[in-house]
Amino acid sequence: MCLMLAAPAALAQGDDASAALPAWLATFDGQVRVYEFDRFHNNNLDNPSVRSAFATSAKLFAQTKSLYGFSTALGLYAASNFGLSPQPASRDGSLMGNGDSFATPAEAFLQYNYGIFQARLGNQLVKTPWVWGSDSRVIPAAYQGLTASLKPLKNLDIEAAYIQRWKNRTSPDFSTTNLYGVNPPDFWYAGAVYGMNVGANDLKFQGWLYKFTDIANMTYLQADYRYHTNGAIDPVAAVQFAHESDTGKSLLGKVDAQVWGAEAGVAAGPGTYTVAYDVIPSSTGAFENGNIVSPYTHSYATDPLFTTSMTQGLADQSTSGHAWKVKGVYYFGNNRAWRFIASYARYSQAQFNHPNQTGDPSEVDLDATYFFKTGPFKGFSIRDRLGVFSYSGQQATFVYNRLQFQYDF
Repeated sequence: MCLMLAAPAALAQGDDASAALPAWLATFDGQVRVYEFDRFHNNNLDNPSVRSAFATSAKLFAQTKSLYGFSTALGLYAASNFGLSPQPASRDGSLMGNGDSFATPAEAFLQYNYGIFQARLGNQLVKTPWVWGSDSRVIPAAYQGLTASLKPLKNLDIEAAYIQRWKNRTSPDFSTTNLYGVNPPDFWYAGAVYGMNVGANDLKFQGWLYKFTDIANMTYLQADYRYHTNGAIDPVAAVQFAHESDTGKSLLGKVDAQVWGAEAGVAAGPGTYTVAYDVIPSSTGAFENGNIVSPYTHSYATDPLFTTSMTQGLADQSTSGHAWKVKGVYYFGNNRAWRFIASYARYSQAQFNHPNQTGDPSEVDLDATYFFKTGPFKGFSIRDRLGVFSYSGQQATFVYNRLQFQYDF
């Protein structure tokens, strides 16, 4: 399908748009996104499965100026396939579900600011390693509750939240049902991110605690380092660790999980090239043989593990195991207008789950984006992503192509 989207540049022209805002309004922005999915799933050579979907979405966000520290915000999101997607029997429902259109106030919150402190109450987007918007469809996931953040030092950010309900990527409604299909009453998280310079080098630490009520408690730690050589090549490295145990009613049974991961590589000019490894040790009698429980990224392939790919990741294999991944990211053109990403990952499973599977799965991803950074189309981008996931030793191949046009204003 050939798609064309004219960027409505007249909607925003830098300072002119800001000057046009009413006196009581601090922020007004938005986004238009056109997305086409094409998926080929060959788990049986005699009966291959083909799925596709098309949708357009729009976001309008506005926030009032502060009055005694208080402000309000509203973000309206809507999506429609305009009757251009196939019927549900051959539709890729992961783009926006099997409906033809929906709208949702994904953001609708009261905010309070006092110096280094900020709190938000209501519908909102959040961004933490294991709980965030997973924004790879037409509309991101959103959360309903209370979040608070504190910035006591220039390079230190502290955040905590109590969340009662969430809205997944294909639904207009908030609910307690998570991606495992269970209904915990709420969940909590708290974390801190600290960045520092060691000489001329960059070092960042982050630590998070998650309490997925009646499911599991998680601790997550990550450190990232870049060594500046003042030359052509800078070494980069990162490590990660997670630990989980069941809690409360244990809605998913016994949880006893750990993840250890490391990533290393080089940043050379406009490119970064890395190799990564993650391992989830087996735990007999535990959930999915010791697999990590991730109620808000499971099956989305959006968790923070270094080896997660476009369509799958180690935590999505429904068992314990280990994985390795090589990845390259390269920019070129004026103002780095072009970005190319290529990766290969292999997942070694403790238990094979696919029918007739005889080998470990792997994934190859290719990703190209062009960003319009100047001129009347500034804010517009075109992105195409291709993922090929296959099982060694038998005829099972999953090919996914995602074409996205996006305009931010």
